[in-house]
Amino acid sequence: MKSQANRLSILSLPEAREVYSVPQFNAREREHFFTFTAEELDTAKGLHSHRNRIHYLLMLGYFSVKKVCLTYQWKDIEEDYRYIAQRYYSSANKQKQNISRLTRSRLYKRVLHLTDYQRCDKQVEAQLFSQLENRVKYYIDPAQLFHDAITFLKSKHVAVPRYSTIQKLISKAINSEETRLSQLIDRWLVDKESFLQLIDASEKKYRLNDLKKLTKAYKTGENKKEMERHQLLSDLFEEALKVINKLKLTEGNIRYFATRCQKYDIYDLRELSTNKSLIYLICFVVTRFQISNDILTLSYLAAYKTIEDQTKTYRDEKANQQAIDLTAYIEHVPMLLNMYVDGRIRNNTHIGTIRNNAFDIISEENILLVIQKMENIKPDKTIFKWEYIDHHFGQVTTNLRPLLMALDFGCRDNSILDQQIKSVKSALNLKKCPPLLDDQLIARNDRKYLILNPDGDNKYQNIMANRHEMYLYKLLEQGLRNGSIFVKNSLEYRSFDDYLVNDRIWKQRKKYLADIGLDWMIDTKEDNLTSLEKKFNERIMAVGHRISEGGNAYIKLKPNTDKLLWSRAVVAKDEALTERFFSRFIQKSIGLPPRSPQFVALISAAH
Repeated sequence: MKSQANRLSILSLPEAREVYSVPQFNAREREHFFTFTAEELDTAKGLHSHRNRIHYLLMLGYFSVKKVCLTYQWKDIEEDYRYIAQRYYSSANKQKQNISRLTRSRLYKRVLHLTDYQRCDKQVEAQLFSQLENRVKYYIDPAQLFHDAITFLKSKHVAVPRYSTIQKLISKAINSEETRLSQLIDRWLVDKESFLQLIDASEKKYRLNDLKKLTKAYKTGENKKEMERHQLLSDLFEEALKVINKLKLTEGNIRYFATRCQKYDIYDLRELSTNKSLIYLICFVVTRFQISNDILTLSYLAAYKTIEDQTKTYRDEKANQQAIDLTAYIEHVPMLLNMYVDGRIRNNTHIGTIRNNAFDIISEENILLVIQKMENIKPDKTIFKWEYIDHHFGQVTTNLRPLLMALDFGCRDNSILDQQIKSVKSALNLKKCPPLLDDQLIARNDRKYLILNPDGDNKYQNIMANRHEMYLYKLLEQGLRNGSIFVKNSLEYRSFDDYLVNDRIWKQRKKYLADIGLDWMIDTKEDNLTSLEKKFNERIMAVGHRISEGGNAYIKLKPNTDKLLWSRAVVAKDEALTERFFSRFIQKSIGLPPRSPQFVALISAAH
């Protein structure tokens, strides 16, 4: 990112060419931008040669597109040069006719005078630097600062200077901001050594290099490595965030400084001043911790989906096998019915004996399935999903539980679930069995799978405890998907409230809006509309005065009447070509309605 003379490389080569190269016109654009008013053509007459006149008109056309004093070669302008020569100076030499740097400077001086622009002098540079110095407090984005500089220059009617000039000013503004922050961080950061250890040469393994790595696959082994990084970042995060709040860094600037740390290697960071390195490191820690939370959240969703897919596969296999078995059981139903007419069974035979004989034909569990089938009741397939969890809960404790413990979940508008998460994490931290879910969190159709055995069977109680824990993971997964659950200190899964400005900033919103050039947002929409209406009416009055004083050669007031006479600003030599060009546009009158207040004001001013 660095370039010679300690200047930032702000624009890519294509971006720089877009700003500083000659516009590439098609035939229609060339006809439009090289159509000049009589006044503009008159200013070219004072030049002593057709060559200079053509170059002057070229510059004038280019300047209407880009407010830049362009430096060009003959190959850049050849087609445009011949077009202007053919259209306005048919007798001019249309061969290679370039000009010297001195002549170009003299011609641009005329262009700037005609368009009411000026070159960027030292005074304007000082104003621009002051503007940039203020902007970098809110966002350090070199490309955006460059565009802000262009906008500022345009508002001041100043031609865009050389790229190196703006590059130098932006670099200077960013360095000034980093120096200011370096002085503040020396005051606010207490535990500097913990952060500097990330780039300490005495460490066997540079921790910063490891922290820069990102998980490529959401697998158990990779998750374990990421959780180790997460723990290290967590130990530094609170201190880093406290300092960032003291420095009042914006999110954009936090990201910018974090990317500096990401792009520099540890040797570069050691070469910087200690405080500047610390700025980069604390911003990196905060950003990387948020990214780590995102990675672990995605790992959680991936792990849950894997288990969910496995339970569905198990459910479908068991349901298919059950259907096959049920067909075989139904074939034995006549044997059950035959027991009622079997003469060998006496009437006083004990019902238990008969039941046991029936269970020898079809087991008790399967008889219930046969009854449901014959009553056309759909079998309950969901029970198989829970059966899979009962047999494979080790997958849950290996893949989901560590992620629950690492992530700081929060809830929107669900204090019961929020408290449940905290209770479960607290119990697991103490190596205790997690508490059962509050009934209010369990959907009505799911409650039958999560009922405790009143007989106090320990094995059954453990199974239900596992199911309750798995149900909590289900609630978290659903909440992350629909936005009702968020992860604190993350980027992708943070709370909606985190996107809103805090009360401190809101109270000072007028100052911040003014600082970033959005003064118009300070006032109410009614005040803005009133202000715009006032400006519009002032312009209308000014137009009327200009017409009455004869300052507008193209609009005249017809004598002894309230009608305006309009004439075309450009007198075309090729009328057919001109008409063909203007015929492409929708024709609409630019005159004001005769009885409108603005028209009356304009006529009154003209009289």
